Amino acid sequence: MRKAAYTLVGDNDLSALNFAHNDSFIFFSTLKEGFSDNVCRSFTIKTAVDGVVHYKINNSYFKVEGNNFLIASGQPFATGYIDSPLPTKSICIYLSQAIMAETFSILSARENFDFDNYLDNYFFYPSFADHISSFDGSGLSRMIAELRFNFHDEKFQSAAITDEWFFELSEKIILFEHDTCKALNGIQSAKYSTKKETLKRLYQARKYMDENFLKNPRISEISKFCNMSQYHFYRSFRQAFNLSPYQYILKKRLEHSALMLNSSFDPLAQIASYCGFIDAFTFSKAFKRHFGIPPSMLRNS
Repeated sequence: MRKAAYTLVGDNDLSALNFAHNDSFIFFSTLKEGFSDNVCRSFTIKTAVDGVVHYKINNSYFKVEGNNFLIASGQPFATGYIDSPLPTKSICIYLSQAIMAETFSILSARENFDFDNYLDNYFFYPSFADHISSFDGSGLSRMIAELRFNFHDEKFQSAAITDEWFFELSEKIILFEHDTCKALNGIQSAKYSTKKETLKRLYQARKYMDENFLKNPRISEISKFCNMSQYHFYRSFRQAFNLSPYQYILKKRLEHSALMLNSSFDPLAQIASYCGFIDAFTFSKAFKRHFGIPPSMLRNS
């Protein structure tokens, strides 16, 4: 899948936070000082890798530092500021209202939902109380901690931030906020006719992916082809085939690259580019992870 948006910001520049963003994105910053009055334009998670960031949301004050993270719904009146003698590294994750609404609605649905009207704004947007959470063993904490680690050690890999990453994060947030999972009761108890229709559309989607995997189609494109909402397609595909759409397409691309290695003398960089990888290093790493050997060894053998 094509990577989703992310932003890296240097010292004394919070201007990126003052623009409207309707899509999900990640805002990384390293600042000694800064102020913004538009820090909660949509559902957001905020964490400080080094230093402290101060937030005020609807007259409530939050101090975000290394051992915690802030979860906040979209709020019109929210400010954030940094004032430190040392650089403060912080991360703001913004999730679009559409993603959060769809994830919340599908995970909490007890009845069958309307397949053919998924674009008619019938999803419900969750509104959780803004609060600070400590890092624990939850799936949400692990995702945030991994992002923090990558940024802290300057190993941030933009290729890891895909559409699926945001879908998975939104799912982890809903589960984190509904730890009793009461809203999820009955999620596996859909009628047989619904399951049958779902599988039919998933087969259509998989055929489309088989024919277009070299183009790296996005989830939005595939789900539109099979007339499913994005998150519902992503989750149903993962349940039906035991791997995500991204993993399925990656597998197809790697298998095709193996065929090219065995049937041509094209340079690795050229094969990597043809199969949709940003460079030969990324390709070699993914190839070895999947097949257990580097591409050069396969070609030599």
